[in-house]
Amino acid sequence: MKVLVAGANGYVGRHVVRLFRDKGFDVYTYQRENSKIKGGTGSITPTNREMYGQFGIVINCARPHWSEFNSEQILLIERKRPMNPRGDIC
Repeated sequence: MKVLVAGANGYVGRHVVRLFRDKGFDVYTYQRENSKIKGGTGSITPTNREMYGQFGIVINCARPHWSEFNSEQILLIERKRPMNPRGDIC
């Protein structure tokens, strides 16, 4: 099965990519046209439309600023996000 992961260069995304590849999935990454990190094989860009509709799973791990922080900093940032009355992060 083909999997598309956006944000694959970030902290969460690279772990998601590794997990799916280890499980035998055919993993592709979604890259912005102006990304500083080039994707290589299996990389899809917004103007690369031949693969649209070809994925069984699409995962969005993209948060533009997450690559600037380590895991402890991300946890602190996420803990500051507002929660609804059930305790879910909004």
